[in-house]
Amino acid sequence: SKLETAMARSGILRLMARVLLGMALGFLPGRAFGFLPRTSAGRSALRREAVSMGAVPPGGKVVVVGNGPVMLLAAKRAALEGYDTHVVAAASASRYNELLYSMPFEGETIEGLTLVEQITGDAEPAFDELLATCDALIIAVDGETCLSDGLVDVVLPTTSTAKRVVAMSRNLNGKGMGPFVVASKTAANNEVWACNGEAKKAYQSFEAKIKSKAASLTADVVIARAGTLKGGGCGDVTSEEFSTGTGTAKFGLADAFYKEGNQDIVNWRMLYDIQACGVSLEKGDTVAGPGFTGVFAATSESASAGDTSRIAMAAAMVYALREEKGGYDFSVASTDSRVPPSELEWGLLFSKL
Repeated sequence: SKLETAMARSGILRLMARVLLGMALGFLPGRAFGFLPRTSAGRSALRREAVSMGAVPPGGKVVVVGNGPVMLLAAKRAALEGYDTHVVAAASASRYNELLYSMPFEGETIEGLTLVEQITGDAEPAFDELLATCDALIIAVDGETCLSDGLVDVVLPTTSTAKRVVAMSRNLNGKGMGPFVVASKTAANNEVWACNGEAKKAYQSFEAKIKSKAASLTADVVIARAGTLKGGGCGDVTSEEFSTGTGTAKFGLADAFYKEGNQDIVNWRMLYDIQACGVSLEKGDTVAGPGFTGVFAATSESASAGDTSRIAMAAAMVYALREEKGGYDFSVASTDSRVPPSELEWGLLFSKL
């Protein structure tokens, strides 16, 4: 009825207001990017055929939400892997464009990547349509916040046709945590994941909400777990790996990434991106933190227990879209290697889950 339609529309508007309020309060800081819809009937038909098989292969429409570098990395990787990718940004347009397209990526464009700027006002119908017609949703958040129940309802509306949701959470098992890890977070690196009680409860609540909401839409959920998020840039632009394209450079953010946050005498984050390109995937929530070595691991340029490279996390979430299997969780850990997994090796990693 008209009354039911008006009530539904009013509910959407209230939820969108919560998004804007969240931005104003810093939960999803900054603005989002410009929206340019670019689908065709042929591509839509291809997507419908693809998602009917369970997985969402390249060519599908993917919406990426959250905040921080790990969200932008997931969007970049999805586009590079051939997805029609739309990212609702969590920072200013100038900052995100700099992280994507400044040195050493000047003059480049990423085909298939749409930056969404407006989600209300005149742009609201297009944003509603985007959420309603996407094949998959990726949720990735830096820091220790996660989407509230209200924001989950916004990005997974009742009209959604998404078949898969890949959501980033954290290692919540509590192994390898304790006072040394807490001390390292306070004294050395405030991005250390210490699994404190409040944050743990928030992630548990977020996971429960995502699973419940997705189930109501007949979508499956894959939870990708991270420990301490590290790195995310293009590495050393003067290195052999960069010139030959064998490292993580093309998957990372621009050199400007290394100028953000606390600065150290030695740029350990760049060294980490060069030396810790390896990946290990573990089924379930089993990966432990660094324990009594936490102070040393906090800013180590080598892979340590409890580490998760942002580049590896982004890739794992994107590759999880392809897998026929859904409804599971896995943990992403980094290992020492100057060469990231190939597409074949990613397939082998997932086959063991």
